[in-house]
Amino acid sequence: MSRALKVRLGPFNKEVECLARELKYKPYFFLTILALVIVLSFLVVKPFLVSILTAGVLAYIAYPLYQFLARKLSSKNVAASIVIVLLILVILSPILIILGSLPTAFDGVRALQDVLRDTSLKDTCDAKASMLCSVYEHTLLLLNDPEVNAAIGAVPEKIFIGIFSATSNIITALPVFFLNLFIMFFFTFYLLRDGDRFIKHVLPLIPLKGSHKRNILNKFSEVTYAVLYGHVFIALIQAIVAVIGYYLFGFKALVLLGALTFVCALIPVLGTFIVWGPLALTRILSGMAVDNQSIVAQGIGLLLWGMLVSVIDNILKPKIIGDRTNVHPAVILIGLIGGLMFFGMAGVVLGPLVLALLIVVLEIYRKEKHAL
Repeated sequence: MSRALKVRLGPFNKEVECLARELKYKPYFFLTILALVIVLSFLVVKPFLVSILTAGVLAYIAYPLYQFLARKLSSKNVAASIVIVLLILVILSPILIILGSLPTAFDGVRALQDVLRDTSLKDTCDAKASMLCSVYEHTLLLLNDPEVNAAIGAVPEKIFIGIFSATSNIITALPVFFLNLFIMFFFTFYLLRDGDRFIKHVLPLIPLKGSHKRNILNKFSEVTYAVLYGHVFIALIQAIVAVIGYYLFGFKALVLLGALTFVCALIPVLGTFIVWGPLALTRILSGMAVDNQSIVAQGIGLLLWGMLVSVIDNILKPKIIGDRTNVHPAVILIGLIGGLMFFGMAGVVLGPLVLALLIVVLEIYRKEKHAL
């Protein structure tokens, strides 16, 4: 405050100086409180962050269906409830199918052990030496190893523990798993019903130009639908190519095998191997048991064909998603793999989405850095 101004204010100098100091530090105090609240809020939300982010993606994907039902039924609550029921069926059905098939898979492992120990197969290999018989003999030695038998016996327990929790306490992990599912569907319901109001309140708080906000929203829309389209489209291609292989190598029930391959293609990591892997292995062992090289060749052919089917996913999916979003396929590939490792199953969408939004934000910074 200047000396001339102080003289004119006279006895009010102290009050004015206090007010000036208060106005000077008031923004810093507010920003400190805001930062503290944001950090504490993040810590509260952190355990359910993946569920909430997944809910946002699900709500965005299902929003057109919700709008259609809301117009027809004239009730937002009923429309949102129907969409949630459909989402539960779509998401949980594959999980329940996989869990239900685990006991059959474990029985298959035991049956495979019995086939490999079958004396007729052993007699065939004793009478005729071949590369396949060599593989069989080494496999038989492994299966007769007590440690290997113990490891196979422990497979069911390890798989169930891996599905529900990284800890050894399944009883604790199950409630957390279902709690996350509940939160995901709970948030999805309210984002469907009140999402438009939520967007209207949040968008004005973002300190960006309207054009930049639109770019971010457009990229979110592009990547979300491109990833969904990419997964479904590639799964369909894999199913078609796999059915061709099933037909060429003498397998029946092509429609059923094609449908199973399509569903399994949507499952990360294992994918279509869940279908063609056991089929090929069973055909190879069956041919060896009856000393039929034609049947063995069919199994080997399907094994090689199945590898081709799996490669389709790794090569075409990043390319298709990248072309639809104008994002480099390498970025999409890293997003798919890294997202899967960090977010779990939801990472197949969240991973590419996060990296694509990062590119948009960096582009906004490049354009606006002179103003910062």
